[in-house]
Amino acid sequence: MNTRKFYLKTPFLFGRKYNGQVSVTNENGSTVKAFFGPDHDKCYIIKKVGEDKYEIIDRCNGYRVVDAMPIKEIYDQYGTKLQDAPVVNGKLDISRSGNTGAIRIIRVVINGENVSKMVIKD
Repeated sequence: MNTRKFYLKTPFLFGRKYNGQVSVTNENGSTVKAFFGPDHDKCYIIKKVGEDKYEIIDRCNGYRVVDAMPIKEIYDQYGTKLQDAPVVNGKLDISRSGNTGAIRIIRVVINGENVSKMVIKD
């Protein structure tokens, strides 16, 4: 049985950035890796809100949802652009970007800020 346990060690909060170490354990032993949360210098984040649905959140303006993005794209894990990401009811929809379990990168540009998130397609 391949069991993985994750433990967050020595976390600290700095502004909007969460840093610490993650201890990863399985039948072969443990290892400790660095963990970094969202970049505190970035205003925008991509947040999952449903099956293959994502919202862009503006952390610098009251965590409001952004529905106007000039650039919104979906890439595969090799960096090949697959399509522009459709927006349905204010949410990015990646449901038509490939098979379940596929790795996708969502990229948006808002006010000159590049934001990306690697996801596994539902």
